[in-house]
Amino acid sequence: MEIITGSNEAAHAALTILFHLSLIFAGHVAGDVLLQMNRLSKLKRKHLWALGLHVFLWTAMICFVLLYLKIFAFWKMLFLYITHFIIDWLKSFFKPTPGSLGGLTKVDVVDQLLHLATLGLVYFF
Repeated sequence: MEIITGSNEAAHAALTILFHLSLIFAGHVAGDVLLQMNRLSKLKRKHLWALGLHVFLWTAMICFVLLYLKIFAFWKMLFLYITHFIIDWLKSFFKPTPGSLGGLTKVDVVDQLLHLATLGLVYFF
């Protein structure tokens, strides 16, 4: 009977983690895509203030999720802001090369993977 209970607890823990990561991913999509108007998307490649605004909006969205999950910490907010700013700033120096993922470029894919990695670090630490 303990094996079944232990198995149920492990399944519950795994589902909880999956649910939390889904919320964080939804916050990422909302902040990185939905809150970024087309104009801001173009401006952030040319002006640091626009990049800072984009990163602020994204970080705020993620922090709302972290607050909801009760795992917010000031260092996480700073880490997310700084890493997102650096990743997007570095991305602006690369010329996009078309990829095979529905219009996404290789730079876009690497950009998103790096953002997801930072979100994973914040969640698990």
